[in-house]
Amino acid sequence: MIMFASLMLAASVINYSEAIAKKDTDTFVLLTGSDWMRGHAACVKAFTEAAETYDGPASWAIYDRKDGMSNDEVKALGQLPCDVYGYPAVIYRDGNGKVVMQLENVTSKMLANIAKTMKRWEGIRQRRDEALAKARALPDGIAKAEALGKAVAEWLDPILSKYSRRAITKYQEAVRPVVNEIRKNDPQDTLGYAHKYDFWYFGPMKNTILENCKKKLFTSNEVYIATMLAKKAYLPEQRQAFRIMAFRSADWEGDKAKAMAALDACIAEDPKSNLANAARNTKKYYNDPVKLTMMRWLPDDNRPYWAESFLKLKDQLAKPGTYKIEFKHKAGRTNFRNLRIVLDGKEVAVDNRETTEFKVTLDQSAANAVLKVEAKGNGWFDGRGDIIITPL
Repeated sequence: MIMFASLMLAASVINYSEAIAKKDTDTFVLLTGSDWMRGHAACVKAFTEAAETYDGPASWAIYDRKDGMSNDEVKALGQLPCDVYGYPAVIYRDGNGKVVMQLENVTSKMLANIAKTMKRWEGIRQRRDEALAKARALPDGIAKAEALGKAVAEWLDPILSKYSRRAITKYQEAVRPVVNEIRKNDPQDTLGYAHKYDFWYFGPMKNTILENCKKKLFTSNEVYIATMLAKKAYLPEQRQAFRIMAFRSADWEGDKAKAMAALDACIAEDPKSNLANAARNTKKYYNDPVKLTMMRWLPDDNRPYWAESFLKLKDQLAKPGTYKIEFKHKAGRTNFRNLRIVLDGKEVAVDNRETTEFKVTLDQSAANAVLKVEAKGNGWFDGRGDIIITPL
């Protein structure tokens, strides 16, 4: 818990290495690069001016990582509590050396109000610590695990919901001691809180699912995913990750209906998310007819399931008669079936065989007709080739 003195002097900005030498002292740190970062001077000025308005107990510091520093020089700057990729950045580091909050790619305009942000972050930290203290006072067991999980949720979920899975890695070290406590009190992780905050999304889970796919253990995948989804602690994006793995498993099994249902469930978890948009695009890829633009098909025109392809013809079928329509492979393999010739919205010739050499008979001109055929790729080596129409 943060203890506030009744009277505090205005903060002065020091070097980060000095700040972290102060044991049990929180630090607000600006990460910058004085010799390479555009806007460095304006950011430092805004940060320093904000520090002068601060009346709390934390130190304010600058971490200046210059271009071309050796590993030893970077080490001398002091150990950061989390990885940072977008400079300039601001980190709230607690007295135990753990990250509480952080922002990347800040601007001098944002830094002008950073003192208010810091006060808000201190409030989040204080509420988190109070909730954790209450949870730790409970008897060991599921109720304690749930209270610990909810304390972390109040702190981290708003961040993780906004910044997605990339953010969770920044806080994993900070939250790991609490995760270990949760695991101790809920060894089977029946609530899901431990996995929620030590969650690699498509890492180990993906490996488990794909290994089962290789062994054709698709039912095992379904049971595993259903067990995970039954836990209520996960964030929507984490639940979407399970749905996507359900899609991968069903797709490997060759069960299109089940695969599409998994994508629908992924979309329903959070319809406005990036993963939902990816699921929609995947559905379109699997289900929308494939438009061929020339008298050929390419590997990108193949789909893993039977899907309709269509080609607008010109005068290839201008005269009545019998024609051979051949899908002549140049490489790979594509399967074809159910060829139809459609003129003005009506089928005028059909060959429902599965073959690469179709035969149709026309009793009228079919100039400017549409050729439709169902096609299915061969997976690892999808076919390509020419479409040849020959009168017989």
